[in-house]
Amino acid sequence: MNIMNQNNESALLSNTLPWRQASLRMVSALALLLVTLASTACVSSDLESDAPPVITVDVRSEQTYVIGEDIIQIYVTATHPSGGAVDLSMSGKPERAQFQTFQNSAAFTWDPIASDVTGDAPRRLVFIAKAGNGKTAERVVNVRLRPGNGQPRFLNAASELYDPASAQPLTIDVRVRDDDSRRVTIEMPAHLAPEGAVFEQTDDFEGKFVWNPTPAQRAQRVHNVTFIADDADNEPVLHRVTILMKQKDGGGNINGSTDRCEAEEVISHTAPGAQRTFKSYIIDAKLNPGNTRYTSMFVYWTLDDPFNSNDAHFQSVEMYKEGDFYRGLIPNQLLDVGESKTIFYNICAYDNSAPDADETAIICAPTSIAYSLIAYSPDEPACLDDATRQDSATTAATINTEAWVNWRACKEREDYHVITVEPGEETELIVLYSKGSDLALSLVDGNQQPVALQKSPCTGYSSAIVSVPAGQPAQKFVLRAKGNDLAYQVTAFTESDIVDDQCVDDALEPNDSPEQATRLDTTHAKLNAAICDPEDRDIYAVELFAGDQVTFDLKFRHARGDLDLTLFLPSQSADILGDSQGVAQGWSTDDNESIFYTTPETGLHYLAVETADKANNYELEVTSACVDSDAFAGNDNRGQAALVTLDEHKNLKLCPAQEDWFRRQGFIGTVLLGELVVTAGGTTADVILEAYNSQGTRIAQSVVKAGRIEIEYVPTKSEPVFFKVRSDKRLIYTFTLLQIDR
Repeated sequence: MNIMNQNNESALLSNTLPWRQASLRMVSALALLLVTLASTACVSSDLESDAPPVITVDVRSEQTYVIGEDIIQIYVTATHPSGGAVDLSMSGKPERAQFQTFQNSAAFTWDPIASDVTGDAPRRLVFIAKAGNGKTAERVVNVRLRPGNGQPRFLNAASELYDPASAQPLTIDVRVRDDDSRRVTIEMPAHLAPEGAVFEQTDDFEGKFVWNPTPAQRAQRVHNVTFIADDADNEPVLHRVTILMKQKDGGGNINGSTDRCEAEEVISHTAPGAQRTFKSYIIDAKLNPGNTRYTSMFVYWTLDDPFNSNDAHFQSVEMYKEGDFYRGLIPNQLLDVGESKTIFYNICAYDNSAPDADETAIICAPTSIAYSLIAYSPDEPACLDDATRQDSATTAATINTEAWVNWRACKEREDYHVITVEPGEETELIVLYSKGSDLALSLVDGNQQPVALQKSPCTGYSSAIVSVPAGQPAQKFVLRAKGNDLAYQVTAFTESDIVDDQCVDDALEPNDSPEQATRLDTTHAKLNAAICDPEDRDIYAVELFAGDQVTFDLKFRHARGDLDLTLFLPSQSADILGDSQGVAQGWSTDDNESIFYTTPETGLHYLAVETADKANNYELEVTSACVDSDAFAGNDNRGQAALVTLDEHKNLKLCPAQEDWFRRQGFIGTVLLGELVVTAGGTTADVILEAYNSQGTRIAQSVVKAGRIEIEYVPTKSEPVFFKVRSDKRLIYTFTLLQIDR
């Protein structure tokens, strides 16, 4: 038995031995493989760390450009197999070219001129990448530059956006390029420009267009001006610029209860997220089906604040067709690490074949004032939040009820905003942001109960109306916002409630006629009042000078009573109590009314507030701005002093905190005598008249004589003499300059 067992065990051993040997061989092989792989990995890692960087450019190695037509832009990127930063440089950089470098990327920009034309041999641009291990790599782009046709080329966009509420005239710096000419004559035919516009050539290839539109012109949506460039060698080149009057709300109503979507029915666009690139910022938009009448599109962008400023300067970029959408490129801001900017922009579609008077020929999106995006350096990875963190209910930012406030939302934390609503008050809270963004909003009352926010179906617009009944304690409402690197704006409009539907006439009554009109401050007035009788009307008077801009804002709830505004000029005072429509109206059928007007007359202007149906209370705010709109407008410093003739110059306007400067050449042996008479707004005691030389030294001061101001100067050499007029008041005056032989 034992033998048998022994034999069986031997047999078992003999049977299992080959498998054990095989297993040992497999283990050995596996161990060898692991050692080999580890060794290979080390070698691979060593090879990667010792490898040169990989460099790429976004153009082919052979490129051809035309002088005067093409601006060369080449974008360069570099990586290293083992990671880490790669430095970029270039050799053979042309004069006037730019090469901006960032971490692992760079942008080359060059606008060549006629002398850069290449012959048989191309221009070699060598881009160099250097890794941390000292290894380098190169890419060469061979550039051939062909001469252009030698004709002048306008550098201005074909469209300009102007805010009709602006206190400044529209100014266009007209620039022409012509590489084979020393000078190009630039002209603006009067019959091809808006009435009142002036143009002056200021340099060999530049000119300045200045236009202060009249009220009627500001009311017209579209204007055109044509410039002509002539180099005396080729046929003159015409450049037509369309001037678009910006609508205050971008095409809709941001303060009322209605939400119009005309713009979004035509233009489809979702704002891009935060931009971290060394390339231009890409803005894409589509024309929705059925809108084939529109044949061109523009992007208007600004770094100013269009929500609170009427003088935000918009730059224009024409969009080009790319398949079934249009693409516009906003220039990269080339920011440093730690810097950021918010870019606001609108997109407008044009029917170029429509007549100027057709206001439907242009439509602009968004409805809610502007799209926005945040721009960073490509080397800035963080979301740079607001300067003051408002990331809890206890540190919430108080919501401003006087202006729009710009905020930023970062995904790392929420923003908190708070507003206190007093008993008897009703507040409309509004949040604006770019359509399609992922901004998440929520609102709670003082009891932490959620309050519904109404979201616009077509724009980035959310709002809520919150109130506290009379007799109850005030409540704090807290708004929370969260998003991934987004810009948004918040404001609120508050008004007192009418308790128990009882209307009590305000202390300003009676003010039902021009003779009883309530006089308002010239520059700013804000008051609360009421219309308690459907037959009643409140009349207000404000003194304005020709060229002044005035804004009337009437805030109320339409559901309680539809109030209307009508503005009358001084020459229309006899029509106020009749059925006259005045000169400007605010007669909509929703909440709030406003009038913006630039007056052509000097004197008392009258504003009528009346109801179209039932009693209501309201808040009225009136703001006026003095605009230097006389024949010498813009002469507010010595460098822009107006050259005056020896004559009497009437109806000159002087604004507070501004100066009027005049220039006259003085000759030895003569006496320069200036006389100034104030005709409206003040007296001679309110004015200072002085004379200066070209070095800015005061050489004479005025004296008061018999109700007028006189200044006298005897030149000791032939030189320009500058006269400065200043005052703290808004004035109309006459300035007479005489030159008398001694």
